Amino acid sequence: MEQFIEHVNNQSPIEIEAEQVDQTLSQELQGVQPDQNFYIKFSDIKRLISTLKKKNSTGLDGNEGILPDEQTGFRAGHNMFTRIVSISDQIGQGLITNTAAAVLFVDFKSAFNQMWFKGLWVKLQQLNCPKYIIAWLRNYLTGRSAYIEIKGHRSNCFSLQKGVPQGSCVGPVLFTVFHYDILTAMSNLHFKHLYADDLAIVFLPSATWSSKQLMPYLSHQITQVIKDLYNYSIT
Repeated sequence: MEQFIEHVNNQSPIEIEAEQVDQTLSQELQGVQPDQNFYIKFSDIKRLISTLKKKNSTGLDGNEGILPDEQTGFRAGHNMFTRIVSISDQIGQGLITNTAAAVLFVDFKSAFNQMWFKGLWVKLQQLNCPKYIIAWLRNYLTGRSAYIEIKGHRSNCFSLQKGVPQGSCVGPVLFTVFHYDILTAMSNLHFKHLYADDLAIVFLPSATWSSKQLMPYLSHQITQVIKDLYNYSIT
């Protein structure tokens, strides 16, 4: 009991909230029959993807997309070329005005393998996601195990608490939905671009500033964005 209390006290607010949401969902979904969730046609998966990607940011009950316009990964009518053109154009704006431009590129390490299940439930709850979708995702993602084998030595099996199945068609969509709000964690002063798990931020200082003002400004803004991303990752 003492170890349990110590573990709870060391949990972050988001971990506590995620644990509560997970327990609540477990109780609410106890009556759901396996055949309603385990055996889903491919057309149902397409409908699931469409539902998650086309709802608005105030909840999964509107017609607009929850994903920001800056996210062009895994979306029909969007591609990497769109992002490259936009970034090049914005850098060119800075060069035309004889000022400097800085671009911060962020590549999230093992992004798909780090998607936290219980955190996903919290996000979907915040978006008023229908319970049947969450029920299907819980059955799809949880209950998996893995082991590590090195030179013929195998570890004990352990339960997976994060990560989408490799090669799944739903995984990339869930990742983009999971991080639909990542851009809100950063200042609106900068141009931001997302392509799946790749992020680029373009910094353009004022054309009226001297060279002595430019470098301290750019350095400060880049540092601030990195701090914002870190805070986003732990909350």
